[in-house]
Amino acid sequence: MNLPSTSLGRARGFALNELLFTVSIISLVAAMGAGVYSGLRDTVSAEEQAQRMVDMAADVRRYLGKAQGSYTGLTPAMANGLGLIKPPMRWDGTAIRDRWGNVFDIYGTGPLIFSMTAGGATAPMSPSDCAAMATKLANAAWTVRVGAAVTITKSGANDGTLAGGSAYRGGAILTQANLTAGCAEANTVVGAMFFER
Repeated sequence: MNLPSTSLGRARGFALNELLFTVSIISLVAAMGAGVYSGLRDTVSAEEQAQRMVDMAADVRRYLGKAQGSYTGLTPAMANGLGLIKPPMRWDGTAIRDRWGNVFDIYGTGPLIFSMTAGGATAPMSPSDCAAMATKLANAAWTVRVGAAVTITKSGANDGTLAGGSAYRGGAILTQANLTAGCAEANTVVGAMFFER
């Protein structure tokens, strides 16, 4: 049986346009997969940072709250001296750095309150990283605030509390709109206040 010559030529391989189309589809799928992987990796990193903050809070309670009965004097230098800084956070000789390289702050006052913040302008986190961190911290902290202006108050009547940004968690109340608004800001910071009830 003789096949037409066009069928023989066709049976030998792809035409150039078919090959280009196949390569472009494979490239598109690979790019989408890389984006999904990158997003998942960043979310895991944000959740890991939040977990380190939760772990640090437990250590602070154990070393200062139970042992001393007060969080007064809790600073980044004291946290370093007590060995509370665990990777991906690190001590750079003068400050604690979060997993992205931003300055991480921690401060306490009296027998009831201490706060910590992560994030900022050095290596801004994405809105999804911010939301992942804040959501994880909301399970352990009394107050969680998000936004570029979140800071720890270090004097006066509100010493040791968080100020600025949007309150995602305030006591037992979670406000999703505040989480969305705060995480959408550029150079966002996530702050958590721990309060001994």
